[in-house]
Amino acid sequence: MITALSSIHRLSATLTSLLLEPAAAPPAGGAFGPEFIENLVQALIFSALGMVLFALFWFVAVRVTPFSVRKEIEDDQNTALAVVFGAMIIGIAMIVSAAILG
Repeated sequence: MITALSSIHRLSATLTSLLLEPAAAPPAGGAFGPEFIENLVQALIFSALGMVLFALFWFVAVRVTPFSVRKEIEDDQNTALAVVFGAMIIGIAMIVSAAILG
């Protein structure tokens, strides 16, 4: 609960600063300066690493289950299993995005 409140506080502080502070001058190196390129490369590296981790987690989850995940979701219409795997996808995406944002 405290984490959610601190997240809401940070979000409101960010929105307030964006609305009330004047826009900053563009960076000296232009829109695509060295800092932008560095951040872009880091984001691409973390995204690639995240996709590899996602594939690894997916592979492990499918191998650990004692049944065919594809058959359960597609043929047997197992909605609960689909929700669990969807939640796993969202959880991994949240971890990767937190790693990218630092």
